[in-house]
Amino acid sequence: MRDCSEFPGNARSCKETFRLYAVQVMNSEQYQNIWNSDYWDLIDRITADTGRHSKHDPTTAAVNQEVRSYTVTKDAVYFAFRDSGACISILNIK
Repeated sequence: MRDCSEFPGNARSCKETFRLYAVQVMNSEQYQNIWNSDYWDLIDRITADTGRHSKHDPTTAAVNQEVRSYTVTKDAVYFAFRDSGACISILNIK
């Protein structure tokens, strides 16, 4: 994530967090309402504990690794990442 302190003044829209959601479905289900937020489980609000990138000091760049578990009880699961103003790059998902 980009360090919010790099924005001039008080950047009101800068966030150092994003939210991870999941929804489970059966193969036989209709997916017409899947994008309705009522169906999604909030797994976690993930913050940049480490790994902030600074354009002023490129040697400080590090990768912040987070691990979350989610029990799947249906045929399929979809994950969504909700970013509300964070400057992030997701490098890998397993």
